Amino acid sequence: MKQCQLAAPETPSESTSKQSKGHASNGTDSTSKGPKSAKKSSGSADSSASTEDDEKFTTGISCPGDSSSCFWIDGSPLRYENWDKNEPRPNGNRRCGILSKEKWGTSSCSAHRRFICKRQQPDCLQMPMPCDVHASYGKLPNGLCYCTCNQGYSGDGVFCQDIDECEEDTDDCDPNASCINTEGSFTCTCNIGYDGVGTSCTDINECTSGTHNCDGNAQCTNNQGSFICACNTGYQGDGVTCSDIDECVESTHNCDPNAACTNTPGSFTCACNTGYQGDGVTCADINECDVESTHKLHNCHSDATCTNNQGSFSCSCNTGYFGDGVTCSDINECTSDTHNCDVNAQCTNNKGSFICACNTGYRGNGVTCSDIDECEDGTDNCNTNAACTNTPGSFTCACNTGYHGDGVTCQDINECVEGSHNCHSVATCTNNRGSFSCSCNTGYSGDGVTCSDVNECADGTDSCDANASCENTIGSYTCHCNNGFAGTGLDCTDVHECDAGLDNCHEHATCYNSIGSFSCECDDGYSGDGVSCTDDDECTLGTHNCHKDATCINTDGSFSCTCNAGFTGSGIYCTDVEECLLNLHNCDEHATCINIEGGSLCVCNEGWTGSGQECSDMNECALGTDNCHTEATCTNEPGSFSCTCNEGFTGNGVTCRDIDECGSNTDNCHDQATCHNTVGSFHCTCNDGFRGDGVSCSDVDECQEDTDNCDINARCTNTIGSFTCSCNVGYRGSGVVCADIDECDEGTDDCHADATCANSDGSYSCECNTGYSGDGKICTDINECTSDTHNCDGNAQCTNNKGSFICTCNTGYRGNGVTCSDIDECDEGTDDCHADATCTNADGSYSCECNTGYSGDGKICPDINECTSDTHNCDGNAQCTNNKGSFICTCNTGYQGDGVTCSDIDECEESTHNCNTNAACTNTPGSFTCACNTGYHGDGVTCQDIDECVEGTHNCHYDATCTNNQGSFSCDCNTGYSGDGVTCSDVNECQRNLDNCHIDAFCTNTKGSFICTCKIGYSGDGVTCEDINECVSNTHSCHDDANCTNNKGSFSCICKEGYSGNGTYCIENIGTPFPIIATSPDPKSAPAPHYLWSLLVAVGGISFAVWIIVKKKIQSQAQPPGPRQAWADDGHDLI
Repeated sequence: MKQCQLAAPETPSESTSKQSKGHASNGTDSTSKGPKSAKKSSGSADSSASTEDDEKFTTGISCPGDSSSCFWIDGSPLRYENWDKNEPRPNGNRRCGILSKEKWGTSSCSAHRRFICKRQQPDCLQMPMPCDVHASYGKLPNGLCYCTCNQGYSGDGVFCQDIDECEEDTDDCDPNASCINTEGSFTCTCNIGYDGVGTSCTDINECTSGTHNCDGNAQCTNNQGSFICACNTGYQGDGVTCSDIDECVESTHNCDPNAACTNTPGSFTCACNTGYQGDGVTCADINECDVESTHKLHNCHSDATCTNNQGSFSCSCNTGYFGDGVTCSDINECTSDTHNCDVNAQCTNNKGSFICACNTGYRGNGVTCSDIDECEDGTDNCNTNAACTNTPGSFTCACNTGYHGDGVTCQDINECVEGSHNCHSVATCTNNRGSFSCSCNTGYSGDGVTCSDVNECADGTDSCDANASCENTIGSYTCHCNNGFAGTGLDCTDVHECDAGLDNCHEHATCYNSIGSFSCECDDGYSGDGVSCTDDDECTLGTHNCHKDATCINTDGSFSCTCNAGFTGSGIYCTDVEECLLNLHNCDEHATCINIEGGSLCVCNEGWTGSGQECSDMNECALGTDNCHTEATCTNEPGSFSCTCNEGFTGNGVTCRDIDECGSNTDNCHDQATCHNTVGSFHCTCNDGFRGDGVSCSDVDECQEDTDNCDINARCTNTIGSFTCSCNVGYRGSGVVCADIDECDEGTDDCHADATCANSDGSYSCECNTGYSGDGKICTDINECTSDTHNCDGNAQCTNNKGSFICTCNTGYRGNGVTCSDIDECDEGTDDCHADATCTNADGSYSCECNTGYSGDGKICPDINECTSDTHNCDGNAQCTNNKGSFICTCNTGYQGDGVTCSDIDECEESTHNCNTNAACTNTPGSFTCACNTGYHGDGVTCQDIDECVEGTHNCHYDATCTNNQGSFSCDCNTGYSGDGVTCSDVNECQRNLDNCHIDAFCTNTKGSFICTCKIGYSGDGVTCEDINECVSNTHSCHDDANCTNNKGSFSCICKEGYSGNGTYCIENIGTPFPIIATSPDPKSAPAPHYLWSLLVAVGGISFAVWIIVKKKIQSQAQPPGPRQAWADDGHDLI
């Protein structure tokens, strides 16, 4: 028997809770389909499950929170369900099954309830009282049973009470935890300031857990059960409140005199003033024009010169540019129309200059340009089948007559594709280069422009089978097989009506084919003439083999046997049906089925009453036979009843006692309220510092309600259950008493170093000293330079100092700053002009200009490369080579001349090319091309013959052979075909008597050949055929009582003496014999005279009538097995 342990889920503070003091099965044993009642008539149910009051019992069923599918706590499925209305219903939490008033429901798994679980009870000889619900059964060797209280309970087993482990000090709670007794167990909860599972508690580190109240700029240090706060470096205060120290105001910084000090939280920063650089502690002047600097510090244009000044700089545009130095623009000679380029040249502006380049189609140096005649020079790209026409700066191409295209690409006009030919509608158009040809299609004759139909049937050129008719069609003919034959018309064979489904035999008859006809014969189980067949009813005739307890049912062509009701089997064999065993009865689910021969009986089970087919439950609650407590509710269940204690009471239903909600922790009091138990209920009272109804308690905000005792200059902060007081900024004290702070005296003000501090109640004020301006906290020096109150020279730089200024002459000037004169850098040799440039002095500066033949800004002057700048006059087909200050022109390979003028060399005309002898040479500007002639392929230098036959580019018929020739190919029709090789048709050797078939063979034409097949009755390869002796080879169909005689191509059968028949069937004569000779048809024999056939039919009819009379008499005397089949076989042979 499985056990179920029911307990509430553990919490971190309840890990030491004991196992539930009860056991339950999964309800799947053979005696019960599920938990139904708290009492079983067999006495095998746990007596603790009996009820005397209205109590809900845990049943050992578990239901997930997000599903309505429930199962036993050991994971097995429910095989019986008795849910109450709307149950089970999911609510997001795991639920446990309960039993209340005969129905199942769900409730919280944490609720303390008794449970109903089927459990094993010993087979006791004597058991005067049942064990307590919290006790276990035991059995002595003498058969007597006893009760033992479960762990966590004490007593004699019949009555057990809970052990208070907390009071008896048998718990294992941590010294820093509180013990709370529970029913059958206890829980441990760590004290405030500690964390853990209750059996092990550790100190809470407020610093790491973030539960301290230290200032954000303070350091938290954890102590055992507490913590301390200390302000960080750069801050001052008590740790709970910390304020920043202003090093700039207190002059404790180390910033450079040319730097500004900025206070930051907990520190300060130094930043050099504009025009200086450094770390703020040390600052030096910035040379914005320093070209070695990795970062550009000035805003001068890239085409301007930067000049450094003390604390500043100046910009001036270079020669060839205009602007203010910060923005410099190139002078565009092309747009300003100051260039000298030819009207047919393109002017391209360069930085500081321009270049001229002749337009496409013109040649020259750009200043002078002349038109290029591409047609005469051979530089056009016109097609070889097009005419070139020169135009100013260009040329045009036009395809010659017979071609179409854009002139660059010209293609032959395909009259056949475009439909511009005059070929007949039944002729084939073949395109030629510049023309086309017409040829009549197969089946037509004429010149291609005019075509007429050829009548192959009249001409005898058709290939129809000998058993087919020829019908001429326009351009062709068709062949139709004669009646009784089927095929394509070219090949006709006899029609097999049976195989082709063309017979009219009954669906239950067999078709037998014959030459030109067929016969029908009914199948077994049917009778008739073969065209009409009817079924034989074996059930009526009594020829079936069904069992005596089965019914025979006739079917089409057969019969079936079905066992009668109450019996089962194949119908041939039938046995009685066990309705009870197979669950085929109609007994009530609470009744027992008893099988009888051919049926069953139903008897209601114990605890139920009725006819057996319908059973109803006995209601113990209504009859007053239950033992439920007066404070419990009796719930009737199928076959039993249960007792459930009323709400507010607990017990097994038979015994009920008041529930202490406070002690069992099932109350709904707020965490900040106290629970007071009452009989059948409880009430809640909010703790001090909170207000509410006890179920809901909220904190009292003393600050908002003005019930605090904070100083008027302090800030009140509400806390859970209390409040704190903190002095406002500018005051210090306990918060209940606050005094003004003299920031000026204590040096905690943030006034500027050049300002005066004045204390006020709760604050202070700052005022900048004389010579400074600002709000007192930030004081800046008055800048005489920017306010234009200095006396510096117009060519000097004014630099402001703290309380004063200095004058420094600008670069390019010298003096004391108040007076400055220009420096002549060119005369003194202090300029940086290039060696190939000229220096020109200017006021406060100088300029450099590159000499003729050089370009640049004067400080850097590289040589002008006329070749790359396209300022040379070399021919378009010449190579330009630059020299220092000049250039030379050399004609390219394939051209000749002085470099300024170059003409093309015609390699084809001068025979300096390397083209193959089977290729054509075409001169191109500066070179030539080689193209293999038609019928050859290659690169023109090497040409090989094209094998059209191998490459599949010929137009030979697929029944012709292609032969390659040098530069061409030829087509010849294969053996068995005729035509010109491009068109080939099959030769009909059979029709033209060109075959070598034997006289006793059939000739059949095939594509390109023919086959010979010996006629029926002959054997061989068709070329040679010999007669088959059917009598010797035993391939005849003569009866065993007939003699076989071989004929040429056939055989004949004659019944032996004393027998009559057609030879294929012979019967013993009774009376005068009439011999009938049966022979196979001879294809070459003439038809017999009609009177001979009439005689044979008359004689055969008399013999057949005599035979039928005798046979019927024999059949009436004896019926041997299978007479129907024998009769059918005989009849077929006689037909």
